Amino acid sequence: MNRLLYFCFVLFLFSCSNDKPVLSETYEFDDNLWSKDKQIEFAGQFMDSDCDYKIKISITYTTEYPYSNLIFSLKMMTPEGTERNIDFEIFLKDENRNQTGTVSGDNYVFEFDAIKRTSFKDQGMYTFILFHHMPLSGVMGIKSLTMEIYKLHD
Repeated sequence: MNRLLYFCFVLFLFSCSNDKPVLSETYEFDDNLWSKDKQIEFAGQFMDSDCDYKIKISITYTTEYPYSNLIFSLKMMTPEGTERNIDFEIFLKDENRNQTGTVSGDNYVFEFDAIKRTSFKDQGMYTFILFHHMPLSGVMGIKSLTMEIYKLHD
């Protein structure tokens, strides 16, 4: 009986602390190349205008990535057509040119909270567009981009 109670308690703890995202989408790049004209688009339906959300972005990259930093933007479009642009500069290599992020096989994954708290006041379909501002027409070494949106529980 004690083992069953212990198991139920542990299961409860893990289910509470491991919230699943309300939106999780990944874009895989052809030939590990994010071309300048390639805008990555994700979309999601949001009907709960009273809740706050967190937006997390993960970038999977290889040692082929030539720069220390990655400059890109996130454009959020509401169902009403209003746009919000957020610019980012993240560092995929440290000052010694070592990859940052966690190792995943032959790749590295850099994750960060792009927006720590936001709300979706207009109910309906939101569109999220990611595009880079790097100097070349294409950036080698980017395998994928993942965007996850989590409902925050205060």
